[in-house]
Amino acid sequence: MPGIAVISTIAFRTNAPWEAAFTGGLGVHAGWYVSGALQESVGFSQGSLTTAVSNLNANGSVTHIVTVGGVAAARAAWSYGNQHGQAKPFFSLVGGTTSNFPGTAPPASFYGGVTLESFGHNADRLDHLTGKSAAHAHNFPLAQIALLINPDSSVGADESLRWPSDGGHIYQARDKTTIQSELGNFAGSNHTAIIISADPFFTDNLEYVIQQANGTSKHVCYSFQEYANASAGAGHPHPTHNKHTLHGPKLLDAYQQLGQVVASVISSGAAPLQPKLEPAPPIVANDP
Repeated sequence: MPGIAVISTIAFRTNAPWEAAFTGGLGVHAGWYVSGALQESVGFSQGSLTTAVSNLNANGSVTHIVTVGGVAAARAAWSYGNQHGQAKPFFSLVGGTTSNFPGTAPPASFYGGVTLESFGHNADRLDHLTGKSAAHAHNFPLAQIALLINPDSSVGADESLRWPSDGGHIYQARDKTTIQSELGNFAGSNHTAIIISADPFFTDNLEYVIQQANGTSKHVCYSFQEYANASAGAGHPHPTHNKHTLHGPKLLDAYQQLGQVVASVISSGAAPLQPKLEPAPPIVANDP
């Protein structure tokens, strides 16, 4: 019987519903999931990711690997597959494709997955915030819209390069201390709105980001519907009403879709002839 293990750069099980959505996507094949083999909160360092991939490839109960929490984990599995002819098949959920993932010649161990292309939609978020899109919900000047990224992310450089030269400042945060300081700098600037990168680091610290962003008293655009934090009870922060935009897909749907892709490919009993990253659920724009 197949044994599916997961590598995640962020919390996949603890205080997060991602695991349930993924196994829900596996459906009747949920028994394939080897929860004991989960490598959770591995982080973004190449060394930690390489070790996690190596460990799962050496685990006799694991036949297939799934990488989530950004392209860094996918690239680690991709690299291992290129270096080891007997590497176990892997699937990936990524926020965006890069020049070296999946690349023009991915290893035979790459079996496909799902791509959110999250940061690629920053242009759409800018159109929404400046009033260029059909919704005309806002009319912020482009130069007054800032961006918050994680400089340690595998896609941070690509995200910065795609940011328009006449757009606002790019703030950088890599931990809670810099989230607080950078959003504090944004609060004291002449910027009127900010887009929070879809990077997994910010999602992993969702409630802290919301809390600090609310403190700016300015408009904040979040890249996933989960930032509504709707299911959280009393004592949990929610984005300020009329001061935020939710512009992006629902992550839970993407994790469920990933489970469906994995189940479909494995149950076919053959390696895919043309493995690919399927597009995630559609982008949704909400202005609560």
